[in-house]
Amino acid sequence: MHSRNRRAEPAVVGSVPQLGIVRDFNLLWAGESVSALGTQFSTLAFPTVAILQLHAGPLEVGVLTGAGFAAYPLLGIAAAPLVDRAPRRKVILGTNAIRAIALGLVTASAAFGTVAFWQLLVAAFVVSGATAVFDTAYQSLLPAIVPREQLLGANSRLETSQNVAYFAGPAAAGIVLQALGAVVAFFADALSYLVALVSVLAIDEDRPAPTLARRTFRADLADGFRAFGQYPFLVPIVSCVGISNAGNMMVRSLIFLLAYRSFDLGPSAVGWALAAGGLSGIAGATAAGTLGRRFGVGATLALATFIEGVAWCIVPLGVFGQPLVVLVAAAALSGFMTPVWNVNNVTLRQRAIPLELQARVVAVARAVGVGTIPLGTVIGGAIATQLAGAFGDRLGLAAAVFLGGLVAGSSVLPLLATGIARIRVPQDAAARA
Repeated sequence: MHSRNRRAEPAVVGSVPQLGIVRDFNLLWAGESVSALGTQFSTLAFPTVAILQLHAGPLEVGVLTGAGFAAYPLLGIAAAPLVDRAPRRKVILGTNAIRAIALGLVTASAAFGTVAFWQLLVAAFVVSGATAVFDTAYQSLLPAIVPREQLLGANSRLETSQNVAYFAGPAAAGIVLQALGAVVAFFADALSYLVALVSVLAIDEDRPAPTLARRTFRADLADGFRAFGQYPFLVPIVSCVGISNAGNMMVRSLIFLLAYRSFDLGPSAVGWALAAGGLSGIAGATAAGTLGRRFGVGATLALATFIEGVAWCIVPLGVFGQPLVVLVAAAALSGFMTPVWNVNNVTLRQRAIPLELQARVVAVARAVGVGTIPLGTVIGGAIATQLAGAFGDRLGLAAAVFLGGLVAGSSVLPLLATGIARIRVPQDAAARA
């Protein structure tokens, strides 16, 4: 249930290098590992506070979840030309500072017992905007500080750290929320962004993108869209991402309601269930390159996106008993497949696209892929409200989660319909361009 972004051409192959790569990457990796762990605290805290303290319903939770991604389409694209021209290190520093401040303000409100639903919405939106710009700069910085032949290893490390956070973070956040409350959880995430900021401060000024002729903002942005036309196979891949993110985030926005109100689980139990996805994701990140080489890039992508989504269709079985076991199984199965997709596709994009276009292409891809998330969460909340009204919370929420899993699994269709699933190696895809 993690948002993705895509692009492709040259190769998902290559050996994974030893632990250290280069100094600047190691610093970036360390900071992002801490930040990824901290993010899990607010990821659990936002819906938990909304549901258990502010008594939010399915639609409100869907809107809150969607707010955490709503700024991606507009701000991510608008910032892309700036990121391609500006020092990426400074952009990363600024976005980390903004996210730390936004979460610090929520921490203060929670400490004084005055936190309101609108404050959660604003904070989630601001963090999403800063994250949209950060992701563009961060993914564009990586090819500038890591040798091309080592990008697969670098992305595997980052994805492994992300999944370690997905494992350790929710479990720790659930315990903290249950024992110490939301104040500590929000503060932990704010502090993690400050740690990441300090880590990036130690990075040498990143090499600037090749000097670009002075052009208008519109012309720079148009280049990012035109780059998509050079690789026709990218459109079905991005379509796949949009469908997958919409369905998976339908599940994400409802899983807390289902767990708290239908399965009678507490924050700690929910945290451990989500942690199972992170634990299996570590294995998925490690196996991603091997699977791509063994089964072919296209087949691996098709299998990964299908299983990642339909895994959540087993969650309604928790209505009949052992809800925690069912949640753990679904999270583990889905969580394994997420990095299998992510590692290969991010590496492909970084190796295929010229450095001076990286930010703009990343931004357009993320705008489409992540832009469907608010739509999915709001629609999921509306559907859940209707089903819960007709069949009660227990069955209605379970049915809505099942539908979300079906939507996410259907993301394989663009890959099958366009022949992307038959591509064995990236050079085959490049030949179609």
